Amino acid sequence: MCKHCFEKVGPRRLQTGILVCVNTRNPRDGEPLVVDLTRLQIKTWPELWDALAVPCGLPEWFGRNLDAWWDTLRGEVSGVLDRHSSLTVLVRGVGLFAPGADRQRFVNTTNDSAFARAEVVST
Repeated sequence: MCKHCFEKVGPRRLQTGILVCVNTRNPRDGEPLVVDLTRLQIKTWPELWDALAVPCGLPEWFGRNLDAWWDTLRGEVSGVLDRHSSLTVLVRGVGLFAPGADRQRFVNTTNDSAFARAEVVST
């Protein structure tokens, strides 16, 4: 059971007696957040995570990989993101995001989320 459910509503039991989490994630009812990284020429994955860290409120223990990013998009990792109704990440189509580069992995992971989208802007 997550901390939110325990503190807010307590455990609920199914007929089988199994404890389930009743948290439907954070409400995320704030304004949409747009993180515009188009001024940057991001060449590597570490540069991308560095660029996202402050505007997305990524914690120091953030895993700096796509699995950790997916978990963050699902909620309860970043207090900053959890206060917004959606996230849009804008990047330039150069470096890591150039045609034929590794960009599609980040874009696909982000866009598979119901919460966020990534857009590659042409240069």
